[in-house]
Amino acid sequence: MILYSCPDVKKIYLLLRSKRGVSVSDRLAQLKSREIFIRIRQKNKDLLEKSARELCLIAENLKNLKVLAHISTTYCNPKYSVIPRVYPPLADWRQAIKFAENIDPDVLDILAPKYMNFQSNTYTFTKSLAEQIMNEYSRKLPIFIFRPSIVTPAVKEPLVGWVDNFNGLTGLLVSAGTGLVRVSYASPKVRSNFQPLDVVTRSLLVAIWTQHL
Repeated sequence: MILYSCPDVKKIYLLLRSKRGVSVSDRLAQLKSREIFIRIRQKNKDLLEKSARELCLIAENLKNLKVLAHISTTYCNPKYSVIPRVYPPLADWRQAIKFAENIDPDVLDILAPKYMNFQSNTYTFTKSLAEQIMNEYSRKLPIFIFRPSIVTPAVKEPLVGWVDNFNGLTGLLVSAGTGLVRVSYASPKVRSNFQPLDVVTRSLLVAIWTQHL
């Protein structure tokens, strides 16, 4: 969406790592070959060369940094009601990183459920920790936290119904639609909040622009 709607953007930095035997350069090539970039290739394929493989300079060394947007989630801390501020920390992020880097993975698998038993899962736990990091660094960097809810397939852009995974609601809809899942245990009192991914992206861009003004 940025490349298509904002072609004057000079450069986009991507954080990529090798994964499952696929190198960084191959992953980047696979990314740029996806169907979501069809209209970019039709418009100007050179726009796809604005992305880089890795972020070499950390934010503190970016002299012209205007805004640093951290994408979190509405559900980063299920223990609290949704409020527009950073929640009180339930764990020390430095200690959590120290554990992850120094404890044997097998031992960590045993300790993790006990260490983060106040969170629903690893996803919400790490999102909560990340917000604490961003909140601390916001004292010297122009950071803001963006919290979308459950992201669903696109309404319009880049393609109607586009999504690149089967996580969350998408997986449930596909499995139910194909007959693989026929019964789901849920509470009728729970109201889920969903946002199409193109709506999330547009909202993020507006938020970035607003913070920059």
